[in-house]
Amino acid sequence: MTDVTSTSARLLDAQVEFLLGELTGDRLVELLALDVTELLAIGQTLILRDVLDPDTVKKVAREAFVAIACAPIVDSLVPALTEALYELEASAEFDLGDVVDREAVSTLVSTFLSMRTLHNRAMERMSESPLAAAIATKFVQQIVADFIAQNKQAAERIPGASSLFSLGQSVASRAKSVGDRTLGNFIDGATDKGAQMALKRTNNAIRELLRDPQMHAAVMEFWDLHANEPISGLRSYLKQQELSTLAGLIAGLIVAGRDGEFAGRIVDGIVDVVFDLYGDLTLTELLPEVGLTPDMLTAHLQATAPPIVEAARRSGAVERLLRSRLEPFFASPAVVTILSGE
Repeated sequence: MTDVTSTSARLLDAQVEFLLGELTGDRLVELLALDVTELLAIGQTLILRDVLDPDTVKKVAREAFVAIACAPIVDSLVPALTEALYELEASAEFDLGDVVDREAVSTLVSTFLSMRTLHNRAMERMSESPLAAAIATKFVQQIVADFIAQNKQAAERIPGASSLFSLGQSVASRAKSVGDRTLGNFIDGATDKGAQMALKRTNNAIRELLRDPQMHAAVMEFWDLHANEPISGLRSYLKQQELSTLAGLIAGLIVAGRDGEFAGRIVDGIVDVVFDLYGDLTLTELLPEVGLTPDMLTAHLQATAPPIVEAARRSGAVERLLRSRLEPFFASPAVVTILSGE
């Protein structure tokens, strides 16, 4: 039995040594290519809906979404990435127009401006808000006040016109409006009816503005002003701290709703769509759908795996792992029986 035990130990050493050699240098690179080829061949025989149960995928996806959304790395990455992107040196090297296609922007603007249902519904819901009506009243009031002020300044430059303008303003301020109120009172302290009228006029003005054929040209002109400038010029719109705060708030919104039932239903819906569209494809056929080819997959693995495996091999972790997996086999009764010649 001692000889059998010694032989078993030697076989274990030889097996571990062989596998360590397979996981070293050029041999590992070769094996990765072979393994990818063999795995893809196997994947070609496995249809997605036959090997994965949608309900199981939904359960895993829900748990993964919650875990990732509240992971500590999110709190660390959001501010760090925001700062890094804000200070990215490449932003000074590339113009905005080099990165974002003008035709795509034009199509996006045209599509948004043509969404009449969206515009109308948004205006309708806004009209239901008393606070929005009050804001619209102040908006109209400010426009009127600015208009009067500008005309007054212009009138003061014309001999005799200043007195005439003052007279007209005085008459207008004393003119009676609805409910026997002065124009000034109507503007400064609008009733609910007056506020709703102001909001209606504001909404109509916005609708007309969105429908104006020149609106698209105006937006694209604004785009062109920035398209030929470095991306770093966008920093003039937001300070770094403001961007960090905004990114943190958006991440907080996602985290806050991560474990709600509605969020879970969204995940379920995504899984259903994936299975509806791709459920009849094989696992290998899914690769092109996510933008991967066998050559790309092999190249990525050959670039990333060897350094990790080599570091683990040098530390002795790989050998310990191999021994822990193989030793029970070489010490098993079946191997002992074989080695003893029984």
